[in-house]
Amino acid sequence: MRLPDYGIVVLGDVLYNGWHAVMNPGFDGWISTLTTFAAEENVNLFLAGHGEAGDSATLLAASEYLTTAKEAFATAETGDEFSTAMLAAYPNYPGQFLLQLSIDQILYPSPDSN
Repeated sequence: MRLPDYGIVVLGDVLYNGWHAVMNPGFDGWISTLTTFAAEENVNLFLAGHGEAGDSATLLAASEYLTTAKEAFATAETGDEFSTAMLAAYPNYPGQFLLQLSIDQILYPSPDSN
C-alpha cells in the first residue's frame, strides 16, 4: 500500500526489520523487490510487518539478511545447519520462532509433515 502524499509505503511481511523472517526458497525475487523499493524516490518511510518502520537503508539491510539466508540455504544440508548459520550471523534478532517455522514448514519440512 502506498501513501504518496506522505512518502510512506506499507510493506507488511515483505519487510522484516531487524527480525528473523519466515522465508521460502524464492530469495532472489524478495531481494529484488526490496532493492527496487529502496531505490524509489519520494519515499521517506517504509512500514514493516515485523520491527520498526525504516528508510531505504533498512530495506538494504533486510536484503543483506536475505542474501545471508540464501547463501546458508545453498550450503546447509539440514535445518539445524541453516538455523546455526542464521543465528550466528544475526544473534540479536528476535523472532527465532519465525526462523524455526521457515525451517520446519517450508525450507526443510520432514517427509511426514505433509
